Formats: sequence, structure tokens, C-alpha cells
Amino acid sequence: MLRFTWLCGLALSIAPALASAQAAPGGDPRYDALEAMLPAMIEAHQVGGVALTFIENGEIAWTQVHGEQSEGVPATEETLYGVASLTKPVVAEVILRLVSQGDMSLDEPIYEYWTDPNVRGDERREALTPRILLQHQGGFPNWRSAENGVLQFGFDPGADVRYSGEGYDYLVRFLERKFRRRFEVIAEEVLFDPIGIEDASLVYQPWFEGRRADRVRSDGSFFNFWSPTRPSGANGLSITTESYARFVLSVMRNEAVTEAAIAERANLSINQVEEYCGTGEDQTDVEPCPAFMGFGMGWFLYGFEDHTLYYHSGSNWGEKSYVLFSPELDMGLVVAVNGQNFEIIYEVIRVLYGNEDFLAFEQG
Repeated sequence: MLRFTWLCGLALSIAPALASAQAAPGGDPRYDALEAMLPAMIEAHQVGGVALTFIENGEIAWTQVHGEQSEGVPATEETLYGVASLTKPVVAEVILRLVSQGDMSLDEPIYEYWTDPNVRGDERREALTPRILLQHQGGFPNWRSAENGVLQFGFDPGADVRYSGEGYDYLVRFLERKFRRRFEVIAEEVLFDPIGIEDASLVYQPWFEGRRADRVRSDGSFFNFWSPTRPSGANGLSITTESYARFVLSVMRNEAVTEAAIAERANLSINQVEEYCGTGEDQTDVEPCPAFMGFGMGWFLYGFEDHTLYYHSGSNWGEKSYVLFSPELDMGLVVAVNGQNFEIIYEVIRVLYGNEDFLAFEQG
């Protein structure tokens, strides 16, 4: 069971071994190892391609891109990947920056601006706040499609944790009504433009054509990329791995946020160590267990012995992505695959991060 790989993604296509990357850093054995192993892994796992950007010493160290973005078209550093749930940390950071600017509060009632029609008659809607939804405590399912298309509470807001794409979509509808602009515009103004990110969008853009990575089935066959026309808080971001790494660096550097917002980013909703770590049937046996693990603001956090890891994964049918970073280690990693058979990502993480306890949780 993949404990924190929430949506699901696997599929990938046989591609010629082609790499487009920055100049190899002199003598970095990790760079050389990946350059040697990834082309063969792309073919073995039948994925289209893989792109990764590595952050070290608080800077982007290098990017590697291998394989194809579509059938017969080599991937490059300009290839845009659908990063699915990696959209959620972007939503959280937009909100933390709006809070830091004094434009909103993490604890303001959402119902004063937005109520989903499905829960209009439920008084529990009045308890929903940005904080509760950012930390997956709204009580909503991941997607309402699993409940006959009807959004409904599974528990009282704030009482428990359940990963929810619906909760992040709820947040976006709230933000659009509060600020009277579509969310993709808010994100550009508050986050992307100040960072200098020009090749990212939460909705389909004509300039995607010729740059967007097609998805790949488990048998290696390509099929069309997907991008929404209405912004979602849970899914839909298209971006290069290097641009997403620039976003991660901005978060690591605590740009445009107050000290209070920095603390909120690292504040857990509920410590889930006892739920996930141990010798039980549904647990992962890691010794010693992390000091903490659970949802912060847009990130899942692991409290390992000498560092905290901020992490998220993203998955749509035929595409998969991961992001992780640690302020204490001053490192980070963004990796994206267009393919359903995404196990190649774990080998990238093993080479560049190397924390087998983390991998045990992810693959356990």
C-alpha cells in the first residue's frame, strides 16, 4: 500500500535514451549515477520520460531530463508536466502570503463567502476555516465522486484528519468569491509573478501546445495530456520541474511571509505517528519512529532525528510527481514522470535524498 500516494498514478512509454540537462556538475557521482541509470529505467518501466531538479545548499544545483514528452518528441528542460496534487502546496503558500499581507485570516469563517450547494443545509459548514481545510480536517472525502457525486461531511470539521481534494477545491471557491478574481489570477499576482515564474498555469493555455508532456499508460502507449479550464485547488497545475523548484526555494527562504506564517506552515493538525508507524498490519515498521508525522499547511511533514522533511506527491492517470525539501539539510527535490509505472521516482529519491525510512513509509 502506498500510504501517502493519494490519487494514484502509474503508466509509461518506451522512449529512446535521450537526456537534456544542464552541464554536469564536476565530479558529482549522484548526477553521473542518474544520467547512467535513468534511460535504461525509462525503457524497463515503460514510461515516457522523467525530469528532475535538485536543490542543494539553498540553490538549484542541476536539472536532468530524459526520454520523450510525447511519442517521438524528446523531452527538454522546457517540457511542462502535469503535477496533479503538487497544486496543493501552491494553494497553501498563496494563502499564507495573503495572510501575511493582512488580506485574510486562517481562522475566518468560509461560509460568509462560499457554501457548496451540497452542504447548504448542514450547520457544520459554519465551522469551516482556511486553517481547517488546509490541514485536511474539513471532514470531506478526497472526491465527491466516491459518494455518488454528493459532497458531505464524514466527521465534524476539526475533529479528525482525512486527505481531501474537495477541501482544497472548497478553498479555491472561497478565495475567488472573497477576492472577486479567478484563482489562477490570484496565484499569478501573489506567488508566480513575484517569484519570476512564467511557465506555470493552473488552467489550460494555448502555449502548452508543443511543450506539455502527454500521459503514458502502463503498457507504454501515449495518450493526450489533461489540463482543466477551471482552476482547482487540488489538481491541474502544469509546470517545469525547474520552475516548481524555484517555488520550493521561495518557500525554503520564507519569502513574503511573516514569522507567524512560517510557524503555521510547520504546525501539524494531528500527529499521526501512532497511526502509521509500528508493527501493526497497516503500519510501517521503522525504528525509531519519527518524532512526528502529519499534515501541516499544504505539506505532509516527517520529523526525523536530525531534520524535518516537507513532502507531497501528485498523481493523475498516466503522470506522477514528487516534491520534498528539508530546511535543516538545505536540500530539495522535484521529480516528474509522464507514465503510469512511476517506481522510477523512488530510485531518484534514493540517490538524491537517501532516507530509507522515508522510502519505507512511501513504499510500505
